[in-house]
Amino acid sequence: MSELLFLNPVFKEAVWGGSRLKEQFGYDIPGSHTGECWAISAHENGDCEVAEGEYKGMRLSELWAAHPELFGNEDGRLGDRFPLLIKIIDARDDLSIQVHPDNTYAAAHENGSLGKTECWYIADCEPGASIVIGHHAKDEAELKEMVEQGLWSRLIREVPVHKGDFFQINPGCIHAIKGGTVILETQQSSDVTYRVYDYDRKWNGELRKLHVKESLDVIKAPFVPAQDQRKSLQTEGAHIEHLETCHFYTVEKYEVHGQWQHKFTEGFANVSVLEGEGTADGIPVKKGSHFIVPAGHGICRFTGNMTLIASWVPAGETEETADNSVSIRVLDWLGRTKAFAQDAEEAVLAFEDVYEEGDTIRFHFPEREKFYTVRADDAMDESLVYMTEKELTYDIPFHEKKFSYNPKCFTGKRHYLTCRRAADYETGSYHNLAKNVMDQHGDRGCYPHASANVETRGESVFAARNAIDGVAATLSHGSWPYESWGINRRDDAELLLEFGRPVDVDRIRLWTRADFPHDNWWVRATLTFSDGTAEIVEMEKSEKAHSFSVVRKGITWVRLSELIKADDPSPFPALTQIEVYGTEGHKL
Repeated sequence: MSELLFLNPVFKEAVWGGSRLKEQFGYDIPGSHTGECWAISAHENGDCEVAEGEYKGMRLSELWAAHPELFGNEDGRLGDRFPLLIKIIDARDDLSIQVHPDNTYAAAHENGSLGKTECWYIADCEPGASIVIGHHAKDEAELKEMVEQGLWSRLIREVPVHKGDFFQINPGCIHAIKGGTVILETQQSSDVTYRVYDYDRKWNGELRKLHVKESLDVIKAPFVPAQDQRKSLQTEGAHIEHLETCHFYTVEKYEVHGQWQHKFTEGFANVSVLEGEGTADGIPVKKGSHFIVPAGHGICRFTGNMTLIASWVPAGETEETADNSVSIRVLDWLGRTKAFAQDAEEAVLAFEDVYEEGDTIRFHFPEREKFYTVRADDAMDESLVYMTEKELTYDIPFHEKKFSYNPKCFTGKRHYLTCRRAADYETGSYHNLAKNVMDQHGDRGCYPHASANVETRGESVFAARNAIDGVAATLSHGSWPYESWGINRRDDAELLLEFGRPVDVDRIRLWTRADFPHDNWWVRATLTFSDGTAEIVEMEKSEKAHSFSVVRKGITWVRLSELIKADDPSPFPALTQIEVYGTEGHKL
């Protein structure tokens, strides 16, 4: 596992700069007009040096060229230069009204430079602060007229800003950071800026150069704001917020509180600490720390209370699922692939990562109305399921939803999942037709499936799915292995078990919960079948299964209802497990 790459920043003075990079971040700045901290940069105008470790003293540009494996660039897909540049900008005064070109224009007019797509995270600002983003010209002709006549107050579009705001600045968007603002900027590795207007200011005794012709070449009219992509997710260890994904970068914010583990899966990642302090893989970090997580680094472990901004180059298209294959794909909360495997007959997915809230597993099946054997986690049994759909999305349980699962499920950093076409000996055998350890709420086209008209307090440990998960521990109640179907004291409670296809059955076993004296028990219940018939069964106080000889052919569901409690002070009967034994129906 490659070590984290900490960098020494490069500082730039500017006419509009100030001293907050020292006051707020503790940097040793060159003067009281320091405007920019190039925190992660391999650009020739500000090439950061590795601060410590194996590569101490190397420039980032040198490291990029000598060790492409650190950045996932062995195949050259990321280009011949480090693609991103991370800055912190202190604008004591207004920056110029400016615009940046795209890659095509910059390559043709700026000696092969990259264009400049960028985005701003407002790290701090004074009350009443604002920025310029966009303009009010209706077309290019009006834009040219307003620029040439200096009608700046009519032309520019000024918007108020607050700490925590975020803006995407695409090439061709006229913009300006205004005084009283500190931002973290993520951008392409480019230093090309076209000034449209600079308030007739001087720097080092001379007026700063304007680029009116080039600006008019690249400003887009009319102005179209970038689409807001912000989405957030609250997890146990961090508040995660996706800020932007474009062709050149993805930017996310993480507010760590306590301990949080995360794997950056798309090559290398830039990380900046904007607030607070803590550790990254055991290394102390604080406000103003910047580092690169190398490609293939594995799981990062963060502790403390701090705000991080991370960025990386999106990986692009992931491997597509072949329609005639069996496949397993693990996705994060935004639908990005974390791990993937597929095969014509049997997919085996072994991978190293940590599950995070919002993660899902998507199983793909080549045919509908067929049997498959699926393992969602190495701590769970395989499930023989009948699929009426070609896709199954399995939600990774967290917090209260996880209480009904083995606590070893979906934990750790190594995971093993399988999915295959079921063998004839599995589908043709006499077995428990009700068992499905990966059953979940909702109609997902995955059978057998249990549902109910009531589940005690909506808690996972009393969900209907617990009654078919294969765990028959009856002597207590609550978290696994004592999960059950709870009826919330409802006399009209009923559970529906659907098979999704015709089955032939000859025996049903009911395991009623037996945590006496906490529990009551049922003395009578009705089993109703899809063929319109019904059986009344009688039970007694017992920790063992109640077994009934019930012969039915070609049924597709059974309902358990009309539950009669015993004459006992406890109001809490519950069902630990329903087992239905038989074979596949003659109609298949």
